[in-house]
Amino acid sequence: MNEALPTMEVLMPLADVRALIQLSDRAARRWVSAGKIPKPDYKLAGRFPRWRRSTIETWLGEQSTT
Repeated sequence: MNEALPTMEVLMPLADVRALIQLSDRAARRWVSAGKIPKPDYKLAGRFPRWRRSTIETWLGEQSTT
């Protein structure tokens, strides 16, 4: 039984995303509404957005090349 355990991907709430990109709460919510931040990967209980860390890191990488 040498099977590797599946890795758990970190899910980030908006507060973590906005801290990472250094935006105020209000600005981050506007960016989400305007589509400037990728759509959430999940919504817990239908209303609490969560992003995979890899989604945000990929998006940030794309932002730095443009």
